[in-house]
Amino acid sequence: MKKYILVTLILSMLFFSSCNVGKHEKYASLIADSANDRYSLEPEVEYWTGIYFEKKNMEDKTCHLFGKSYSGSYYLSIVDKYNSYTTDVYYTDDGIRFGLRSDTGELVEINFINSTFFNTQPYLPEVDHPTESAISLATEIAGNFIDNLDDYTQILEEPVTQHKERNGETYSITYYVVKFTKKVKGFISSDFISVKVTSKGTVATICLGDIGAFDDVTLDFDIETVNQSIANKIKNTYENTGFQVKNSSCHNQKIVLTPKGEICISSRYYIDGLDVSNVEIQTAIVILTVVS
Repeated sequence: MKKYILVTLILSMLFFSSCNVGKHEKYASLIADSANDRYSLEPEVEYWTGIYFEKKNMEDKTCHLFGKSYSGSYYLSIVDKYNSYTTDVYYTDDGIRFGLRSDTGELVEINFINSTFFNTQPYLPEVDHPTESAISLATEIAGNFIDNLDDYTQILEEPVTQHKERNGETYSITYYVVKFTKKVKGFISSDFISVKVTSKGTVATICLGDIGAFDDVTLDFDIETVNQSIANKIKNTYENTGFQVKNSSCHNQKIVLTPKGEICISSRYYIDGLDVSNVEIQTAIVILTVVS
């Protein structure tokens, strides 16, 4: 445990130190994350992949949501992937987790899935038309955080169903994630709100991204130059590892704001290739390319 805390603190110090150095050139591509494989890549954390650290002497905090108050004790802080801000995380006595922005104190996440939730929700009756119900409830909730939802694109993720056994009977609960994200130059962005609703008509989680981060931003970049920068980065990254890249395909691109204040295109690539023994390998990499 002591070793883990020490490593975490060192990573945190390195991260915050890197935030103070100069910004990267436009179209610079950097590794944000890579699949765990046996290839020794350059450090992934050139910006941020999710840094966890602990602040000292943090007081208990209370957040207010829809007429209810939730008081919690500090747990840890996160510089989360695809968020430009730091989140301070708290837990209530009954295990509800909520997160507050360190700079503004605003609520940016709340997770109601505690032990009571697991022990009660699966056994409740299903609502009629659960998909439509989830979208309706998520839209209502999102409207409390975003002034004009018409500016956002609604995305319904693939529902996930879980099963539980009790007294010889099988019960199920389905989770629907409805996301509202702002598009910037045709790309989805890290300006979003995500609401997870159950087939029982209950809110499970609410998560907010960089709401309003791109409202006053005018971007001017060439996507072909971005993609060429990415191709060069992939080639240079694997060149000295013994891994031969045979094919790379992009499966997701979005615009994000880094803690340094740089706007980047985040690109997830799936890569096929051969290792030094000519064994076929599949891996993945996330690359950030600076566009402003």
